[in-house]
Amino acid sequence: MKLLLSTHPDIQITEPIVTAAARNWENGKEVMELLLSTHPDIQITEPIVTAAAGNDYCGKEVMELLLSTHPDIQITEPIVTAAAGNRKEVMKLLLSTHPDIQITEPIVTAAARNWENGKEVMDLLLSTHPDIQITEHSLRAAAGNRKEVMELLLSTHPDIQITEPIVTAAAGNRKENGKEVMELLLSTHPDIQITEPIVRAAAGNDYCGKEVMELLLSTHPDIQITEPIVTAAAANIWRNGKEVMELLLSTHPDIQITEPIVTAAAENDYCGKEVMELLLSTHPDIQITESILTAAAWNRKEVMKLLLSTHPDIQITEPIVTAAAGNRKEVMKLLLSTHPDIQITEPIVTAAARNWENGKEVMDLLLSTHPDIQITEPIVTAAAGNRKEVMKLLLSTHPDIQITEPIVTAAARNWENGKEVMELLLSTHPDIQITESILT
Repeated sequence: MKLLLSTHPDIQITEPIVTAAARNWENGKEVMELLLSTHPDIQITEPIVTAAAGNDYCGKEVMELLLSTHPDIQITEPIVTAAAGNRKEVMKLLLSTHPDIQITEPIVTAAARNWENGKEVMDLLLSTHPDIQITEHSLRAAAGNRKEVMELLLSTHPDIQITEPIVTAAAGNRKENGKEVMELLLSTHPDIQITEPIVRAAAGNDYCGKEVMELLLSTHPDIQITEPIVTAAAANIWRNGKEVMELLLSTHPDIQITEPIVTAAAENDYCGKEVMELLLSTHPDIQITESILTAAAWNRKEVMKLLLSTHPDIQITEPIVTAAAGNRKEVMKLLLSTHPDIQITEPIVTAAARNWENGKEVMDLLLSTHPDIQITEPIVTAAAGNRKEVMKLLLSTHPDIQITEPIVTAAARNWENGKEVMELLLSTHPDIQITESILT
C-alpha cells in the first residue's frame, strides 16, 4: 500500500478500501495508520468501524487508532454486535470509551453465540450491565454454544424460563457440546418436558446425536419415539445416522419402519448405505417402493446397488430412471447393467440434457447404449439451457437436429452459458432465424 500511495498519490481512497484495512488481520493497524496519515480527511463510516470491531486478530489496536483519530465516532448497535462476536478486549475498549452504550438483544445474542470468547464477553457485559434482559433468542444462541456460556447465564439468572426452543437448540447443538449443554439444563431444570421437536433435533444432530439421544433416553425412558424422530435419524449424516438409528432400534425394537423413514435413508448422501443396511437387517420385510427407489436414484450409487442386490425383482420405472438421469453417471450405468431392457423415454433424456453437473456424461452413456434414441425439441431445449458440452454432443451425434425458436430462446435465456451455447448454434446453423421472441 505504501508503494502504491507513493507512486500514485492521487489514488482515491474509498470506503471499501478503508473497510478492508480495518478488517486486515495481520497489519490492520499499520495500513490504517498509513491511510489516515496520507488521507486525513477519510470519513470513518459505520461499515469501517464494524469491520474493526469484528477483526479477530488486531481489532482492539485498529479500534483504538480509529477512536483516537476520530473521537466523535458514533458507536452503533451493529458495531457493538460485531465486538460481541470477537475477543473480550474490543468490547472492553468500547465500554470504557462509551459507557452509555445500550446493550440490546442482538448484542447479547452475538456474545451468547461467540464460540471462542463467548463466556468472557458475556461475563463482561453482565458485570457492566447487570440488568441486561436475557431473552429466549439469546438463550437459544447459548444453547448452541459451549456449555460455559449457558452455565454463566443460569448462575446469574436462576429464574430464567427454559422453553422448548431453547432445549431444542441444545439437542441440535452442532458444536459437539450438545450432551454437556443438555446435561446442564436437565440438572438445573429437572422438570423440563422432553417433546417431539427436542427428540427430533437430537436424532438429526450430525455431530453428537447419539450422545444426546442416549442422555434423553436415560433420563426420560418413557419418551415416545415417533415417525418424525426415526425419519430424522435416518436422514442424519456423518457417522451419527447409523449410530442413532442403532440406538433407537435397540431401545425401541417395535418401531414401525415406514416409507418416509426408508426414503430418508435412501436420500442420505453420507451414510445412507449404512443406515439402509441396518434397516434391512432388522426389518427384512420392508417394502421398497417407487418413492424410495427414486430417492436412491438421486443419491450415490451404493444405496441403489444395495437395494438392487437385496430386492432383485424390483421394478425400475420411468420416474426412477428419470431421477438417475439427473444424477451422476454411475447410478444410470448401474441401472442399465441390471435392467438392460429399460425403455429410455423422452422425460429421461430430457432430464439428462438438463443435468447441470453431469449432463454430458449421462447423455453420452444413454446415446452409447441406446443409439436410436429420438432427440426431440424438448430434449434439445433442455440442453440449450445447460452447459455447452451437452448441446455439442447432441449436434455431433445428431447433425440433422432442427433448431427451432424455443431452442434458440432457451439458449438466449441461459444465464450462465448462453453466449457459448448460442455461438455453437449459430456456427452449426448459420441460417437460424432470430425472432422478436428470442431477442426479448
